[in-house]
Formats: sequence, structure tokens, C-alpha cells
Amino acid sequence: TQITASEELVYHKCFGHLQCARLLLPLDYWNGTKDGEPVSLGVLRVPAKVPVTDPRYNGPIFINPGGPGGPGTLFAQFGGEGLQRYVDSGNPVLEASANSTEKFHDIIGFDPRGIGETTPSAYCFDDNEYRWIWMLRSVEEGLPGSSNAALGRLLSMNKAYTESCNVKASQPGNILNYVSTAHVARDMLELAEKHEQWREKEVAKLLPTSQSRISRRWDGGKKYKAKLQYWGFSYGTYLGATFAAMFPDNVGRMILDGVLEPEDFTGGHWVGSVTDTEKAMDTFYEHCAAAGPEHCELAQNNSTPAEVRESFQSILWELYHNPLPVQATWGPDVLSYSAVKGFVFQTLYSPVILFPTLATLFRHLEIGDLSMVAQFMEKYSPIPFGRRAGSSFPTPLISDASRAIECADADPFDAFDVEYFRQHMRELDGVSPVGGGLMTALHMRCAGWKARNIRFSGPWGGNTSTPILWIGNTADPICPIKRQVSLAHNQAARFPGSVVLTHDTAGHCTLAAYSHCTTAAIRAYFHNGTLPEPGTTCPVVQFPFNTPMPGQNIESVSNAIAQEYADAAAAHEEVKRVFTDLGMGYGMPRFWSHPMM
Repeated sequence: TQITASEELVYHKCFGHLQCARLLLPLDYWNGTKDGEPVSLGVLRVPAKVPVTDPRYNGPIFINPGGPGGPGTLFAQFGGEGLQRYVDSGNPVLEASANSTEKFHDIIGFDPRGIGETTPSAYCFDDNEYRWIWMLRSVEEGLPGSSNAALGRLLSMNKAYTESCNVKASQPGNILNYVSTAHVARDMLELAEKHEQWREKEVAKLLPTSQSRISRRWDGGKKYKAKLQYWGFSYGTYLGATFAAMFPDNVGRMILDGVLEPEDFTGGHWVGSVTDTEKAMDTFYEHCAAAGPEHCELAQNNSTPAEVRESFQSILWELYHNPLPVQATWGPDVLSYSAVKGFVFQTLYSPVILFPTLATLFRHLEIGDLSMVAQFMEKYSPIPFGRRAGSSFPTPLISDASRAIECADADPFDAFDVEYFRQHMRELDGVSPVGGGLMTALHMRCAGWKARNIRFSGPWGGNTSTPILWIGNTADPICPIKRQVSLAHNQAARFPGSVVLTHDTAGHCTLAAYSHCTTAAIRAYFHNGTLPEPGTTCPVVQFPFNTPMPGQNIESVSNAIAQEYADAAAAHEEVKRVFTDLGMGYGMPRFWSHPMM
């Protein structure tokens, strides 16, 4: 907030060697609305390891971590350097040869409209204290299906919430009316263009006039010549696909990682999103049984996956009937079925990191070790317990803009009643008992929503200036590979030249587990535009409990390749933990943020 927004991109030193900026953008690109304040876009740049005048400088890669409404500045602050090391060639030598093939990139994160450091903030509550009280009430209400009355009460709470948003949105120029993905895609076009103009000014300052003229790509007589290089995760794939469909001539190298189906998202039903959730859940039972009790605490000697599943379901079902009283560090509390089921779903996003914690939790629930359960609750609770009366409450990591974006993009369903949602929950539970209740809760968020943004609803396609690389996992709990492959192949027809890469692991996006093959494909694409062969499947080298499933394809590479990619593997691990700790990705729970700038 200390940085003054400007119509040009002006970077300021922040957080050590990082750079922050605030870009002033129109509130309304299409209708020329004069009410309300302009958008001040919060931007954070991890500078490339070489100057912009260096021939090895390969431009910026803009990132979006998912959401909707994930704070890109926070992701760039904590994960940007890891992403940079993962994508770049390595540490550059001071003087590169004329024929050097090394490539180095800026990593740039930004907060979408209404989110984080971007102002004006989208809000439906007047203060954070009451927001947290409301969140606590929602948590205590549980998931739809956690009791006979939960569905009706949650629907009423969601309608009350959205009516509060409707009241705010009725004010002329309120940001809640200008946060759709179409608006954010338009912001990205402006951001890419402004960065290109900034680069040209830097070139002019650093090089003699004769050389700077040669180096320039900016044509002052033609706006929006910049090509957007982009890596979008989860919901970020929907944002990327929206950009590509709206501005096909401005698509640079674009990776859409963990592909969200546009029609499923805009329809607001998400039945297609959970078609592989049980497949991802089954990998927990299979890896745990294969690992045995030495590595998976829930397993017994010679356990089968079916036996692990039976034990797991028995413990979870016991919580449904008998929530567990716990003495936590902040005082008395209760561990509920809904809280644990929500965490189970969260672990499916990052099995390598979180499956061991899940197994440990269930083992200690089984034996009644409440001290470990209390430690678990303190670490994974979405509520900032332990704050004394009178202390300040942190700003939630994702504000009301998350709901506003989702509802602005979705088809209207403000007239749906409790019976509709009851039937919808049965449909979702029939597809995925693990994810059905959570997806029903997400679907209910737009009940009663009236604020209508300009939105993009297709057609989803275009002859992009650069072909797109789509990537999906074989057991993704929220963006299933079958639908991704079908979608991406369908999109490849809509976006000529696009290619689908399959990342052979459970979890959400390529950050779920490391693969040399996937790393090489991503680097080749960002470095020189080379796409993998259509139909390529990349095995991984990381597994939950450090144990592959019987018959699972394991990536094997030479020592030379392993050595060459050692730093990329370490960087991937860093970013994976940031992605997990911040709860990034579509449908993930969010915690709270820290002031950025």
C-alpha cells in the first residue's frame, strides 16, 4: 500500500531483491463506467538472472495459482524463485557465447481484481472480526450431508451472505460488478503490454541508441503487440483459456496445468470435476498398503488396499456419529466429521506431502491419542484460533472476490431451492463420496447472487499466435484427466496446434510430484516453443510414503540427467510446499494472508 499506482509499470525494490508495482487500470473496459475508483493492480516481479538487454533474457512468465482469486503476488513472493529455477537454464555465466541456448525469465505474479494487494478490495462484510465469526459459524455448521438439517441451514447462510454482497454490488461503481474472469483476462493483456513498454525503456537506458533500436519489438503505432507468456494452475487454466479465446493474437507460450473444464465451471455444477476424486482417494489406500506400517501408520503387516480402506472409513464414520472432544492450546474444541473430511479432500491435491499426515492422523484417532489430534487441529484449522480478545484479525487470504468471480462467471441460478441442492448433492455423492459434499458447498455459494458482470462464455477457441501446452494428472481430484484429455483434445481442435501432456501421478497439477520428463517438456516449451509429441505420458519419481503402487510406472533416468536436473527437482519441491501450504488451487481451503506492499 506504500507504492503509488501509476499508468505505467514502475517497479520498486521490495522484500530484498524482489520488485513490486501498482498498475493503474480502468474499472470498466467495455462500458466506460465513471463511478467507482480505478483498479490498482498489485504486481510482484522476480527479476530474471540476466539483464533485459542480454540475448538470453526470454521475457516474463506471468503466473496464476488458481482459486478463483488466488493471490499471485503471495505465490510469486514465496514460490517465484523456485519456479524460476525450475524453468530457467541454471546459473548464468557472466559472458555468454553468441550461440548460447540458455534462457532466463522474470516470474511475475499479480493479484486479480478485488484480491490481496489489488484495490479496491471486494468485500461483503464491513470488518474482519465479523467475517471470521461468520466463517466460524460456517465451519461449525459442517458440510452438506453432515446432518439432516445442515443442507437447509447452509443454503440459508449462503443466501444471507450473497444478499450482503448484492447490497454492496448495488452501489454504483462497486468492484463486485467488475471482477469476472473476462475483466481479469483484459487486465493481463494490459499488464503484458505495460511490461513490454517497461522493457523497451530499460533497453533504451542500458544500450546505445543504435543497438536499442535494433532490440526493440514495440511498435508505438500498434497497440497490444505483446505476447503473454503464462503458466496457469487449476482455475488459472480457465483464466488462460479465456485470455486465449478473447485475445488469440496475443498468446505467447502458455502452459495450462490442471485443466478446468470451462463449461463445467460456467455451468456451476462441477459434476465433471469430481469424476476422478475416488480414483485419487484409492491411491491413498494402495500406496499405504504397499508401504506397510513402517511408512504408513494406518497399515498393518500385509494389509491390502481394501483393508486400509475399511479401517479408514470406519474411523471417519465414527466421527460422523461421535465428534471428538479435544483440549487444544486455545481451549476446548471438537474435531468433527466435516473438518476431517475437508482435510481428506485437501490431501488429494498433494499426496506426496500430505498422505503421511493423513495416515498419522487416522492412526491416532484410532488409538485415541488426543494430544496429536490437538496438534493437527492447530496446524490445519482454517480459523486463526489463539488470538486474544482485542487483538487484530488477519485478512483472509481470499476475500469475497473469490465468490464474486465464481458467481460472475457462472450461469444464473439464484432461484434454486433446497430440494434442488438436495438432488444435486445426491448426484455429486454418487460420483464421489469424498468430494460430493464439498462440491455441493461450493455450488451453493452463488445461491441468490444477483450482481451480473460482463463475462466470457465462449466460443472456446481461436487460432492463437502460439500453440498452447495443456497438462493433466492421471488421478486429479478436481480436474480429472479423462475430461482434461477430452477437453484439451477438443480445445486443441479449437486452438490449432495445441498439445496435451499427461503427468502420471495422483494429485492436482504438475506440482503434485516431480518428473524429469515433465520438467524437460516445460523447459523446452518455454525456452524455444518446442511442444512434446502428442500423447506423451511422463512418469514421476516421487510417490506417497516413498512407495510406488504395485505395477506403477517409475521414471528411470541416467545419473547425468539426474545431475543436470537436480536443482530443478529441488526447486519443484520448494514450490510444491508453497502451493500446499498456501492452499492454492481450485476448491482448496484458504487461510490468511500477510501484508505484502
